[in-house]
Amino acid sequence: MPNMHNDLCWLESEVTGKQYLVGNELTAADIMMSFSIEFILSRKLGTEGGDWSNTRKWLEGIQKTEGYRTAVEKTGYSL
Repeated sequence: MPNMHNDLCWLESEVTGKQYLVGNELTAADIMMSFSIEFILSRKLGTEGGDWSNTRKWLEGIQKTEGYRTAVEKTGYSL
């Protein structure tokens, strides 16, 4: 789990003060990362000892997009 913790620390630093990973628009990088991060955070895999508040904020922002909501409705996606 130390690697997971390190990866979450990296992502936390990348999204601090930003809405998305790359620039000001949602990109494939955000979408690809969001599913993995959502799974990791929901299952608490390697998240012990971390706050990840900026990562959670980033993920929540993605989940509020119209595209995300539409995809969830069409596929029935849930964790």
